[in-house]
Amino acid sequence: MESNIKNIKQLINSKKEKYPNISDVWLKYIEKKIEFLKADLNKAEKIFTDIENTTNQDIPYNTIAFLYFLHQESLQ
Repeated sequence: MESNIKNIKQLINSKKEKYPNISDVWLKYIEKKIEFLKADLNKAEKIFTDIENTTNQDIPYNTIAFLYFLHQESLQ
């Protein structure tokens, strides 16, 4: 994945002189997505490092979906 990101950034940078605005937008967008992915990976690592100390059974899909829905509603 890192090589894919690097290749895309190089492609964008190669077009930057002719298309500076859209290039800047895309480069910033990619950087934000990378930041969010890193944060999500850190959260997943935290959860699964401690999961056996937190719970002894899995959560049903419908409960996960309901919690996701509640979280999305709280963001609005």
